[in-house]
Amino acid sequence: TKKLNVRSSMSHTKNQGFETHYDYMDVLVLHLSSQPKTWRVWNETCHTNPTESTKAKPSEVCLAGPSRLVVLKKGDLLYIRRG
Repeated sequence: TKKLNVRSSMSHTKNQGFETHYDYMDVLVLHLSSQPKTWRVWNETCHTNPTESTKAKPSEVCLAGPSRLVVLKKGDLLYIRRG
């Protein structure tokens, strides 16, 4: 059987919601606010298949690779694969 995790979070438009981190699961972000929010998403990291026990933060070397800025507006959906 597969496990499904559902989490919700909220952050002010001008504040960072989370520290830079790895996700051990695929993530879908649904933006509900009428105010845009910018996300920085790295294309590749040093952990391509992290598990639930992967707690390390990405190192400077891992974050040196390419990233992209994604601006979410109300109703936008962003898919981020694990890692």
